[in-house]
Amino acid sequence: MTLPAPPFLSALLLAEEESRAAVDRRSLRGAGIRHVRVVTSGCEVARFLAANIPNMEEVIVCPPRMADMDARSFAALIRSHPLLPHVPLVALTSDAAGREALEHAGFNAVLQRPFNSQELLKALREAARRSRKAHAALAAWLRTLDRLPEHTEFDELLEACTPVERGALTASEACRRGMLLLRERRWDDALPLLQKAAVDIETSGDACAALSALYRARGEHAKAAQALKESLRGYIDAQAWGKAGQVASCLFRESPGDGHPLLTELERAGRQGKVFVARELMEMLLPDASAPENASAPTQEDVLNALNRGLSALSPMQADDARETLELALLQDGKTSLARALGSPSGSSAPSVLSRDASGAYDPPLQESIPRLPAPGAEDGPEVSAETFPGAGAFSPPEEHAEPAASPAGTPRPLPPSRLPSLLGEVMTVIRGTLRLYRASK
Repeated sequence: MTLPAPPFLSALLLAEEESRAAVDRRSLRGAGIRHVRVVTSGCEVARFLAANIPNMEEVIVCPPRMADMDARSFAALIRSHPLLPHVPLVALTSDAAGREALEHAGFNAVLQRPFNSQELLKALREAARRSRKAHAALAAWLRTLDRLPEHTEFDELLEACTPVERGALTASEACRRGMLLLRERRWDDALPLLQKAAVDIETSGDACAALSALYRARGEHAKAAQALKESLRGYIDAQAWGKAGQVASCLFRESPGDGHPLLTELERAGRQGKVFVARELMEMLLPDASAPENASAPTQEDVLNALNRGLSALSPMQADDARETLELALLQDGKTSLARALGSPSGSSAPSVLSRDASGAYDPPLQESIPRLPAPGAEDGPEVSAETFPGAGAFSPPEEHAEPAASPAGTPRPLPPSRLPSLLGEVMTVIRGTLRLYRASK
């Protein structure tokens, strides 16, 4: 029986290994195709097609898997190029259930094994018909453009699919490639790249968020929740507060019974003595009073309890220093009530440097409690008394250190001891002495 002439003169046959292509090559030649080439790399074929826009005389026959990708990934890569929608693609498969997925990926025809020459010719004719239709639509679209379209998406996908040693990739490059593969639903290829990026502080947040999406798509919900918590921690360590807030809101919506995740991170920041991180987390947990109330949001008491639990892991001196630094920062932000509630822990041996009156208000105000440096040209600078520094009278010099008599002419008289306490007083004395020597030299 004589078969009709095939619609294509040549075929490019993809295979996982060249030795496994013998049967398919014989089938194509038996259908009348004269020239059959065998290639094992889908990336190599895609790169060649992009550099040499082909005509419709050669069909590409693709098995379920190649050496570097599967059939669906190859079709998606080819169809992502704006100038390659007409390339005839025929898929070979043994899975009847995956036929629709292959057609959706971009194949013009799908041929199920085992097949005979008649079925092969029918699939080739269907691929040729759809290819001509796509070519006509492409030509009409190009006539409406002033220049050729960009193919950035194709370049990114091709780069992500190109095999590279993971050890040679930076964390940011591994994260970018992993996300591209994740978008193509290539879970197994994306997983090692995202795991590599998850250990770097700069890419940990994005990589763990992508891992959470990957695990969720595979039905591993416990791993997805854990990866999302690690994503929150990564964003906080990288000080990406906007993304951290979005992830925390997502975690709180999914598991409100576990408490607010930012409270756990606040406790961790206190345990590590990270005052700046703790301040930002307190700002996120306790927004402005003008914001609408949320019954499920943490209260001020919850926030302070989480912070105190973390600070309890530090030494008493470190904990008091952290509280005082936070207190000053909250005052500068205008959160006076929260700063007053923070205070010093009960039973602490070191009182806060910020004095308060019986009602708990700061007395004097913070700005008035900071001593001023002497103005240039002043003799000794302003006197510091009990009115300008709380408790300064308790540090007045004893009688034997009273002001000495004037020194001989041309010799600077010695400086009286500062009335400020300990180290601060010594610093002020040095500053005043330096100014006096500078004026004497002039």
